[in-house]
Amino acid sequence: MLGRASRPIGTAGQAPAFGGLKGLDPSALTGGAGSSWDAVAAWPVSTRAAGRACRQIRLGRRYHYGKGVVTESRLRRELREYRENAALERIAGELSGLFTGDGLAAEAVPAWVDGTLWGFWDISAQPAAALPDDSDPRTVDAWVEELVAGHGTADRIYVGSHLGILPWLECRLPAGGWMARIRQAIEEPWMFLTGSLDFLVVVAEAEYCHEAHIGHRPTTE
Repeated sequence: MLGRASRPIGTAGQAPAFGGLKGLDPSALTGGAGSSWDAVAAWPVSTRAAGRACRQIRLGRRYHYGKGVVTESRLRRELREYRENAALERIAGELSGLFTGDGLAAEAVPAWVDGTLWGFWDISAQPAAALPDDSDPRTVDAWVEELVAGHGTADRIYVGSHLGILPWLECRLPAGGWMARIRQAIEEPWMFLTGSLDFLVVVAEAEYCHEAHIGHRPTTE
């Protein structure tokens, strides 16, 4: 697989049947002993379900920190922001020429984006497209670039950073060859949001394949 390894999921203990983490109390997303992360690590679920569970915990925790939903101590907040600022500086350097220096803070992200992202990690969610996980990196990069361009998200887009301080980075993409740089700079899942905030493309590693999920702004919104 191309991305960074997810935290190993053990099989010790028992837990209720897993059907996604919808309705999870945001206050449980802070990590540490006895947290929801530890509970997920003990669930006897498949690799695919476990991976989606970990993404919900990981992304949800960062999202709720950015939104100010989770209460942090001052020291913990300062430490997190210090680490995230260092990570953002690293990403900005690696994406020089692509990243404009601008982006979307958590409070500026439309509600449909957050709801759609959480839905993607539900165990019952089916991908819009898939690619075998033994595909070489150039094949994966070309596949992602085609998905992004095919859904109107080429040129000016927002790329998910996984950082609470600035969760979406504004980037201007060339016609091709940009995904290799994003893959090196940002861990999967790789998330792309149109500049108009209308379409969302997410690519994540799953069991035996790379999965692509597509979302769009509801017509009622």
